[in-house]
Amino acid sequence: MEHGKLIASKLIFASAWLFLILGIGYDLSFANVLFISVVLTAVSYIVGDRIILPRVNSTVSSLFDFAIAFLVIYFMLNALTVDGGLWSASLYSAIGIGIYEFVFNQYVRSSGNEEKTESERIEDLDLRTEASDELTPYHSDEDK
Repeated sequence: MEHGKLIASKLIFASAWLFLILGIGYDLSFANVLFISVVLTAVSYIVGDRIILPRVNSTVSSLFDFAIAFLVIYFMLNALTVDGGLWSASLYSAIGIGIYEFVFNQYVRSSGNEEKTESERIEDLDLRTEASDELTPYHSDEDK
C-alpha cells in the first residue's frame, strides 16, 4: 500500500508540473502531458527509487532522477510533437521534477520506505549464538 501512495504522489506532482510547463507554456495537449507523466513516473520510480536510491545518497539519486526526467521528457516530446523548443521544454520540466525528487527522496529515506541492501538486512537480524567454555565433555580421571 505504501508503494501506491508514493507512486500516486509522484504522478500527481509530475502531471501538475508538466501541465504547467508543457501544457500551458508549450501548448501540449492534456492527453500527451498525462501520457508523459505516467511513463516518467513509472520509469522514475522503478529506476530511481527502487534501484538507485537504496544504493546511494539522496543527492546522487536526485541527480539521476533529473537525468532520467530530462531524457524521458525529451525523447517523448520528440516522438509526440514536431515543434521546436524540445531542449528548453525538457530542461525546464526536468528542473522542477529534480527539485521535487530531492524532497521526495528525503521523505522516503526518513520514513524508511526504501529497500535495504543485503548487508543492512543482515545487520537488522541481531543474530546471537550460545557458546560455552568447554569444547569437549568433562571426563574424570577415573573414566580413563
